[in-house]
Amino acid sequence: MLIKKIYALIFSSLLSLNVYADPKATDILGFWLSEEGRAVIEITQDGDEFKGKLVWLKVLADGEVKEKLDDKNPDESLRSRSLLGLENLKGFH
Repeated sequence: MLIKKIYALIFSSLLSLNVYADPKATDILGFWLSEEGRAVIEITQDGDEFKGKLVWLKVLADGEVKEKLDDKNPDESLRSRSLLGLENLKGFH
């Protein structure tokens, strides 16, 4: 029972901190490393829309430097394009 009260106190404290944080939508702008550390996405703003594109990709392939292609795209005509520079996030407000 005491544990539940402690968790409730911690949770309510965290919620109250969020009230004073004053986050801005533009706080997401910039470069973000993927959770696995194998890619960097650049988040930009175009009017009221936020977009993201792949700007760096770590590819481990037999010690060779190879361009990573969009080879798993369901549209066969797009499979030969590079993943670098590919806008993969769009339409976020």
